[in-house]
Amino acid sequence: MRIYLILFFSIGILFQSQAQTKNSAPLPGSPGDGNTGTLEIVNEKEIFGKEKIPDSTFVYSYTQVMPAFPGGDTAFISFIKKYLIYPEDARQRNITGTVYVMFIIERDGSLSNIHIHRGLYPSCDKAAIDVISKSSCWSPGMNNGKPVRTQRIQRIRFPYL
Repeated sequence: MRIYLILFFSIGILFQSQAQTKNSAPLPGSPGDGNTGTLEIVNEKEIFGKEKIPDSTFVYSYTQVMPAFPGGDTAFISFIKKYLIYPEDARQRNITGTVYVMFIIERDGSLSNIHIHRGLYPSCDKAAIDVISKSSCWSPGMNNGKPVRTQRIQRIRFPYL
C-alpha cells in the first residue's frame, strides 16, 4: 500500500514539473521578461468596452455622510405615523406586515424613483408610496464634501402603531 502511495505522489510531482516547464514564459514584471519595469496606463474604455459612469447618474448605497430627513430619524418616524393612512380594505381583511419602499435622495435633497422593493398588499403598497412622496426635502448624502445621489430602503409596518 505504501509503495502505491509513493508511486502516486511521485507521478503527480513529475507531471506538475513538466507542466511548469512546457510553454512557460516569464511573467510580466519578473526578471527576464524583457520589460524595463514601466507601468502602462490604460483607458477604462479599452478594457471594459464602456466609459466610466458619470457621478451625476451613479447612485450610492452608502456615503461618508448619509442623507437625513430634517430633524433626523425620529422626526421621520413621527412624520410617517402622522401621515400614513391604513387602507380600509386592508383593515377589513386584517392584513398586517411590512412594506419596503426604495427611493433615491437626489443631490438637491429631493426624492425620486420611489417604488416598492418588497410589497405586502396593493393598497398598503400604495399608502406607503404616498407617505414617502409627501416627505419634504432631505439633506443629501455627501462623499468628499460633494452631494451625491443615494439610495435608501425604508420599511413601513402596517398597522403603524
